[in-house]
Amino acid sequence: MKIFDLSHQQEGGYQVLSASISWEESDRPTQQISFRYGADKSYFISENYHPFLLAAVIPAIRRGERRIHVEGAICPWLKDNLLSFMSYMTNWYWYKYDVDKDDAPLVTIEARSRQPEIRKPANTGAFFSGGVDSLYTLRRNRLNIPREHPGSINDVIFVHGFDMGTRPKRGTEEDYFKYVIDELKGLLDETGLNLIPVFTNLRQLDPYTDCWLDEYMGSAMAAVAHGLSGRLTDVLVSSSYEIPKLHPFASHPVIEPRLSSYDLRVHHDGERLSRVERVKMVSQWPIALASLRVCFFGDQTQLNCGKCPKCLRTKLELLCAGKLQEACTLPGGEPTASIVRAGLHLQSDTIQFMSTLRRALQGIGRSDLARAVKYKEWEYALAYAVNWRNVFKSIDRVIFHGMFKRMFRVKAPVVEKPVFTEKPS
Repeated sequence: MKIFDLSHQQEGGYQVLSASISWEESDRPTQQISFRYGADKSYFISENYHPFLLAAVIPAIRRGERRIHVEGAICPWLKDNLLSFMSYMTNWYWYKYDVDKDDAPLVTIEARSRQPEIRKPANTGAFFSGGVDSLYTLRRNRLNIPREHPGSINDVIFVHGFDMGTRPKRGTEEDYFKYVIDELKGLLDETGLNLIPVFTNLRQLDPYTDCWLDEYMGSAMAAVAHGLSGRLTDVLVSSSYEIPKLHPFASHPVIEPRLSSYDLRVHHDGERLSRVERVKMVSQWPIALASLRVCFFGDQTQLNCGKCPKCLRTKLELLCAGKLQEACTLPGGEPTASIVRAGLHLQSDTIQFMSTLRRALQGIGRSDLARAVKYKEWEYALAYAVNWRNVFKSIDRVIFHGMFKRMFRVKAPVVEKPVFTEKPS
């Protein structure tokens, strides 16, 4: 893989970084990847290849590239960190990548070393979607960090191209993106935050993979953040899971630090509390409830649909906090047990939340809803158990250490449909 033809231009009110990426081991055309930032020039440094290198690492591993050759210079600190990042990924996902767990090859990074920029004043940013996790990061930061402290969040990054704009049936969703930003205005005014909208097509490097949540999301966010390293010194990525439920995942406490350069440090934030506890903390902040966006099916008339699995789960969590009636952005009222059984479809990334949610529902005397959640847990487990491919892969991976996969050389499949991701960035 080669990364070349870096460009930085101003287009209207946006700063646009772009570069070409060509493949060497895959029969794929050269692609132009871009990042369009609604920020002034002070956020940018010259000849910054870091966003494109970070965007390319996981697709390169997935597609069997032997090297990433960067036409320009990169921070040696970042290069060394990315070797550790790749080591974690190949150790966690060796079976998916069809490599030997004990001797997994790493993609070689070829680039000149660049000297760090002149040290700039500390400035902390955070990724923000309007969802529970990012609101929790912001609320905790405002409560615990004085505004004059360098760790106080000043900038929030809102990305188009991670969940919005990646599903062909919903079009570009740029109008919805602008609508969400307008709905966040009250929260931004109250907190004094500067919102930086970003448009990127980086997922086009591998748009039909099954890897976004497990492998790609963390380095993709880091790629966006590194484009702003002219002013940002630190950026926070909100945790998806609490400490007891951490598992191999694209965003993880051991992963984010390995996506840092000398100029920009990436931090994993907020893994101490469970999802139910985070919702309780966020729900005590009125402006957050007025801005809460957890849904992938909102439109220019509403932030949330109120009936998808993510909306149902958030409603149950708000019910446990005693704040569901005040959550004006979640239409449809309190879900019944039958609605939960019919609509709370679980996936591998959401099953971990259910035990905590079930206990919280029991704690407020809603055994009917707790039983409905338990029903969905059993339904998920049964569906997994009766899928003979899942069972065979588990046996081969755990007992035979991939012997049968290597014997028949069954490569990791590329899912020929866009990925649906439940968690906004």
